Amino acid sequence: MGLFGGGPDKVIAKGQATTGTIVAIKVETTTENDSTVRQDQYVLSVAGQRLAVRQRLRPDDRVRLGMTVKAWVRDDDVVIDWASTMQSQGVEADNDLTRWKSVKDWGGTGIEDSTVDYAKAAKRGSPAHLRIEAIERKSQLGGIIRTTTVRATVTIGTDEPYEVEMGRQSFPHYATHLVEVGKELPALVDDKRLDRVTIDWPSAAEREPGIGVAPSPDAAGATDNQVFDMMSAGSDAAAPTASAAPFEPPPPIDGVSWDAYLEVTTRGFREKLSPKDQDALAQTFGAAPGAWPKISQRWGKAMVRNVDLQRAYAAATQ
Repeated sequence: MGLFGGGPDKVIAKGQATTGTIVAIKVETTTENDSTVRQDQYVLSVAGQRLAVRQRLRPDDRVRLGMTVKAWVRDDDVVIDWASTMQSQGVEADNDLTRWKSVKDWGGTGIEDSTVDYAKAAKRGSPAHLRIEAIERKSQLGGIIRTTTVRATVTIGTDEPYEVEMGRQSFPHYATHLVEVGKELPALVDDKRLDRVTIDWPSAAEREPGIGVAPSPDAAGATDNQVFDMMSAGSDAAAPTASAAPFEPPPPIDGVSWDAYLEVTTRGFREKLSPKDQDALAQTFGAAPGAWPKISQRWGKAMVRNVDLQRAYAAATQ
């Protein structure tokens, strides 16, 4: 078995050619020679049997949850025949077996992607709906680095939508069909910084797998010669780094001024105050009992639209 030292060549030579369905995708990262390398694992359902494999598929932007792929199977080992699978779609592909490894079935279905900490984003934020309004390529350092920025409209529950700009975006290979202007996607918003938005690509691709759908032109352009830090490419727009200059803040929100908002927020961080204690502190600045979460959220929206507020917030929370 490959799990105990065998190789893919033996599976291909002595295994049975068959087809299977991708029922689970797991995306992780590992460090090799001081570089961050992505690892992809797939669970195939073959004649009622689940077989798991680590394999890099090239090109990978056609991978879809639930798609049928050609494969070789020998005992509990499986090798995905990506070249033949893609040939039926008129796409030239190859069977890169350099990182192939038979792995233990983790028992899950759907998509797990740990390259972005979705669990952390969900813990510190609220679910939201996001609509992509624009996808822009930007060059930095004289064109050495090309990054992708997504401008979107975000809606939390029944609140009024607001606009956000997310820099340094990358698009998972299993969701390239969803990268297009006008597409509505699930997202997670940091309750304390509403400009920090994480697109929930795994959930989006599970809801709309896009079997047989080609990558969008925007997704293809974003991955062409792009250089980025994989571990920070998930969602957050870069925080403003310029020092805060004097400015005239907006009027108070429900009785809480901008300075009071900063005081409650920074003390909440510094003293690790509970939500109840933060609400009590906000009351000393004029907030009604229980109103602090809504006030904090509204100030967060105000920051999204006002760069002076963003700079002041960054300076206060450094």
